Amino acid sequence: MVKEGKMPIFKERLNELLEGKSITKFAEGLGMSRQTLGFYLNGDRIPDIKTLQEICKYCGVTADWLIGMPNSVKKPDADAQAVCNYTGLSGYAVGLMHDAFQEPMTGGIGPLPYRNWRPIDGLDLLLSTENQEALAAFLNSIAVAVYCANGPDEADADEGLNEVESFIRENSPSVYGIFKYDGTYNLVPSQVAPFFEYQAQLFLSKIIRERQWDDYKYSAPGEEE
Repeated sequence: MVKEGKMPIFKERLNELLEGKSITKFAEGLGMSRQTLGFYLNGDRIPDIKTLQEICKYCGVTADWLIGMPNSVKKPDADAQAVCNYTGLSGYAVGLMHDAFQEPMTGGIGPLPYRNWRPIDGLDLLLSTENQEALAAFLNSIAVAVYCANGPDEADADEGLNEVESFIRENSPSVYGIFKYDGTYNLVPSQVAPFFEYQAQLFLSKIIRERQWDDYKYSAPGEEE
């Protein structure tokens, strides 16, 4: 059970979906008891991932909208969903790429003479690098840094360090040897996140230095290459 007031947006939007419907039939359609549905409607509980998916499927809404993610849409877009399924990206990320990332950068910022340069062009420039190994290491380093900063339980340093080790071994084997060498930890838990932040910067710098602008085909919106 969650504390009072946690995720109120879910409670509000679930009640919005219930408007004009019988609570009994609504619960039956979701495959749950009236009591369980009542917990959700009153904000006493939040569903697990599987139940959340069932609610979204039954009501025809997106999970991002139901839990109140920024810039989320209520009804799933077929094209956006296809992109999510194909790439593995979240609906929130795809929405950003489709909407916010399409606006030209303000203040004349951008590689000259392309004044209509958009964030999505920068993302495309990054992802289309030939050095995919460095790109993967860059992205993995970001993931490890975020996980280490916000994932392991700091109350138990040893357990947290073991979790970090397992995560690094699975997600960033190229730098695992730096983290642990000959069975000995080279970093304490508090050093791990800053270390991988620095690693991400190094990999990004490598990509930037190696990327040839002549290899990148850019055309402003509405212009032909």
